[in-house]
Amino acid sequence: MLRSVVSAIAICIVMIQSNVAFCIYPNFPHSIDQDLPNEDIKNIDKNVEFKNDKWFNAPPTRIEMITYIMDQHCKENIKMWNDVYFQEMPKYFDQSTMPFGISGSKPETEVQYLKDKGVVAVVLGFRNLGRPIRPMKEFCDEMVNTLSQSFPTGGYYFQNTILRPFRHGTSDDPKLLRIVKALESNLVFIVSIGAEFGGNIKGMPENYYSFQCYKKAYDNKIHYSKRTFRLYEKDIK
Repeated sequence: MLRSVVSAIAICIVMIQSNVAFCIYPNFPHSIDQDLPNEDIKNIDKNVEFKNDKWFNAPPTRIEMITYIMDQHCKENIKMWNDVYFQEMPKYFDQSTMPFGISGSKPETEVQYLKDKGVVAVVLGFRNLGRPIRPMKEFCDEMVNTLSQSFPTGGYYFQNTILRPFRHGTSDDPKLLRIVKALESNLVFIVSIGAEFGGNIKGMPENYYSFQCYKKAYDNKIHYSKRTFRLYEKDIK
C-alpha cells in the first residue's frame, strides 16, 4: 500500500511502452487537494536512536514480533473498517464510477517496520475508488484520525495488549514504560487512497488519483502526498 503511488506510475509507464496510451498529469478536481504541498512519506525524519535500540533489535528481532502482533490486531478489526468504509465512502466518492464496483475497493490494513526510518507504520489502504465528489483530504483526514485511535497512546493499552508477551512484572515497571514510550513515540499512521475512474484504456481506467496522508502518534499535524495522471489511448493504425 505504501507503494500505491509507485504502482500507479508503473501502470502509466507500461501503457506508454506498450504504445497503447500516453499520460498527462491533470489537476485534482478539488482545489483543496490540488493546493496541498507534497510531503512524501520518504521525508519522515529518521530516528537513529530508535532504529539502533538494542532492546527492539535483539535477535530474534523483537520489533518484528511486535509489528506482527499489531498487524494481527488490525486484521482482526477489518470488519470495523469495512463498516466504516461502507458508511463513509459514499459521502466522498461516486460509486457509479468505480471501475470494479463497490466490492472491488474494500479496505486493507498492514503494519510495517520501516527500518531505514526507525518508525512503525500502521497503514490503511483504499483502492479502486471512483470519482471524488468531495476533497480527498477530508476523507483521508477522517480515516487517519480514526486509524490512530486503533492504537491509543498515553495509557496502558500497549503494555496490556501488544507488549503483553514481553511483560515480566506490573504494567508500571520502569523498563516496560521506557519501551512503551519509545514505541508510541515512533508510531506513524498512514492512509493510502487510490481513486480510479472513467474510460477504458485497454481494460484500464482512464483517470488515476493517488492520495496519501500520515501523522505521528504524538503529533496532530497531518502530512500529505499526492499524484494524478490520465491515460489517453493512441490512435494506432
